[in-house]
Amino acid sequence: MGGIDVVVPCYQYGGFLTESVDSILSQPVPDLRVLIVDNGSTDNTLEVAQQIARGDSRVQILAYKTNRGQHASYNAGIDWASSEFFMILDADDVMAPGCLSRVRDVLSADQSIAFAHGKELETDVPAAILATLEGKAQPRDWCISRGRDFIDAMCRAGNNIVGATTAVRRTSMQKIIGYYPPELERANDLNMWLRLATLGNVAETKAIQGIRRRHAKQLSEFYRDRLICDFMELFNNFEHFFRNEGGLIRGTCEARRSAKRKIASNALVAGVKRFLKGRVAESGELFDFALHAWRRSPDDPPFAVSDVDHLHASSSPWREFA
Repeated sequence: MGGIDVVVPCYQYGGFLTESVDSILSQPVPDLRVLIVDNGSTDNTLEVAQQIARGDSRVQILAYKTNRGQHASYNAGIDWASSEFFMILDADDVMAPGCLSRVRDVLSADQSIAFAHGKELETDVPAAILATLEGKAQPRDWCISRGRDFIDAMCRAGNNIVGATTAVRRTSMQKIIGYYPPELERANDLNMWLRLATLGNVAETKAIQGIRRRHAKQLSEFYRDRLICDFMELFNNFEHFFRNEGGLIRGTCEARRSAKRKIASNALVAGVKRFLKGRVAESGELFDFALHAWRRSPDDPPFAVSDVDHLHASSSPWREFA
């Protein structure tokens, strides 16, 4: 069985970094490597990373002097990865016990699988959840879907159905697909899953594989409050896919139409809920977006997200927009 490379991008999350990396290093798998990417943090990220690396030879550090954007950290990790399998775990999130053993088994057994993912929990107390999971039996069975079926399922959802804390990719296929596009600075995990699915099958388990930390410093908190921005980014990510790798697949017109209309209908429902809560201005934004998204031509420019250049969002899987 092949080794696993894990990239941990970190910007201003020095206080979370040790817990995140510890959850990786405690995985009972051989040939494990970790790369911490400090993206120009001004807190104690670099000092914490150096302390971790001094204590474990499996840990390496890449430090930028300035913040180059999250996609730069991700892409540096893609360049660095050389083991058979590869994943990215943001520095404020943690792995569930035993997750890498489970995913390595399925990826090693079936060379057609591009990536594998599982159940993701979201909480503000990861340590408490980790304690309850330690020693607890988890499902070891996997459901294997054709890549095209996975793409269709994503389009029907109009949302991200993969928890980023759980997704492990086959490195060779990641190298073929390449980088995170810099023009998609937010919600770009969704785009990557779609692209990887053009190369192979997708494995899914009901086992808890990762834990997303919910906290006040989380950069996607902005998007939880301004749903219009989240919907714009979701739309742009799907459209980018269909203008590139997805456009090479025969018969994807219906899938593209399905994604567009599902996002529009979700925005409409969210607008109604906002209106009923008295948030009239925001509901108006959502109604307007829904109308334009439904009618939008493939040749139209991407939706623009204003005044949030410093933020990054990663939509939670199967998130309910309310």
